[in-house]
Amino acid sequence: MRSDEMFDVVILGSGIACTLTLQALLGRLRQGSAQRRTLRIGVVEKNPQFWRGLPYGSRSSVNSLIITTLGEFVPPEERDEFVDWLEREHPQWSRRMAMLGGPAARAWLEHNAQAISARDWDEMYIPRVLYGEFAEAKLASMVTDCESQGLARVELINGEALAVRKGSRCFEVELDRAGAGRSQLASALILLAVGSPPYSRLAGSEAFESSGGVYVNNAYEPSLDANFARVRATMSGIAAGERNLLVVGSNATSLELLYLLERSKAWSEFDSVVVLSTGGSLPHRMSRDRFQAPPFPRLEALAGSASATADDVIAAAEQDVAEIGAEMRLGDTFHHLGQVIGTLLESLDDAEQRRFHHVHGMRFTRLIRRAGAEYRDAAEDLITRGIVRLTAGELVRLGATGGGRAELVYRPGRERGETTHPLSFAAVINCAGFEGVSAQSSHPLLADLVRSGLAQVNPTGRGVMVGPTYEASSNLFVCGPLLGGVFNEAARYWHVENVRRIHAIAQPLAGAMAERLLEAHAPAPEPA
Repeated sequence: MRSDEMFDVVILGSGIACTLTLQALLGRLRQGSAQRRTLRIGVVEKNPQFWRGLPYGSRSSVNSLIITTLGEFVPPEERDEFVDWLEREHPQWSRRMAMLGGPAARAWLEHNAQAISARDWDEMYIPRVLYGEFAEAKLASMVTDCESQGLARVELINGEALAVRKGSRCFEVELDRAGAGRSQLASALILLAVGSPPYSRLAGSEAFESSGGVYVNNAYEPSLDANFARVRATMSGIAAGERNLLVVGSNATSLELLYLLERSKAWSEFDSVVVLSTGGSLPHRMSRDRFQAPPFPRLEALAGSASATADDVIAAAEQDVAEIGAEMRLGDTFHHLGQVIGTLLESLDDAEQRRFHHVHGMRFTRLIRRAGAEYRDAAEDLITRGIVRLTAGELVRLGATGGGRAELVYRPGRERGETTHPLSFAAVINCAGFEGVSAQSSHPLLADLVRSGLAQVNPTGRGVMVGPTYEASSNLFVCGPLLGGVFNEAARYWHVENVRRIHAIAQPLAGAMAERLLEAHAPAPEPA
């Protein structure tokens, strides 16, 4: 293998998990390492934009907001630095928003003008792209500094990693380079940071597409704005009374779509937007008074039990939440409920803690999903106007009725029987969730890693097993959503998707990588 294909570290994926881990790694290199040569770091990304990933880059809308307040969103260690950046760059980013974001961006700027002037950043729901710009600028400065000191050289490689092989001295990565065919590169260390697995396709979606219907399996590919424009264009060519959109899933992505629809003043272009989800509800609204501490009697009773199980905890949580939800905003009890659950889990034995993380963790997360006032206000406005209809049920399949229309076959609520929704739909957007991680994944690299045994699927089916240094195999490190379900002596998380959590993981992960690199002090590896 040629010397120009050999690296010390190769990072697969360049989203926010890559960016935060690379920041931490470069920071450690600048702290006074005794390495004898410049480290060569390659970053592989199949999309044109590096460093921001899906949530914080161009595939999201410039109007997409963080789901919690800035004070809860940003890592505490970065808070002042980020706010300084927001204030310093405010003339530039506000001008770009107004120019690129249309009516929705102008509405956000007007709504938040007073808070910006008062520097009330911690209570704001800012556009996500701003954190992406900040993180990219911070990393660029660190890369320049490390390169000038001869500590490291970072090289960007546009392509998709298809497979990884472990040789006696290094890894070999097979790439499909954009427009340049297949190639290989070698590296002593690999960081797997490819984000979440692909979205699962909805049953019947292929037939619907074949009939001429508009089906969006991933709202962010090629971008949220492009898909929103495509759906609007579809509705513009349809007679009134038939301009119906089906959104499957009521997560943050579906809320984002409703926010764009309302803030862009496009609701008149739709007759109905049906949002189908198991619970038939949207994430709980948060207010400024979001640190309430009501009693949770069933959970508190379990705290004194010596025989409580993980199953007992989730059952008690669901019953307590059902009662609280009738009295106050559940979103405002999130922090207290999290503390109660955390304390209770610590009292369980290791096997029961593991069961809660692997079996009930995401069930608990869905129970207490939250969203900010701006997203919820937009959704409530559309519900009041009669445009949005929330429907409880589980999708069975989409049926193609001809003429580019889909029928919705679903199981309502807790019922077992199937029913067909009275409306037909000209467009369907899938917000229902991701594939599991498996050897049959439609993601070539994930499927290859599982088949080769370099990565093993953890019990959740949503992530890979790692040890306390976040390694799936020796020198194959993992960061980001694929750590969902990690349970070991160093970390216990049932999902790893928010910036704070990724930032916290990036620090020890980068430390482990730096130790391996500094131990080696060797020339770039030769292939096996």
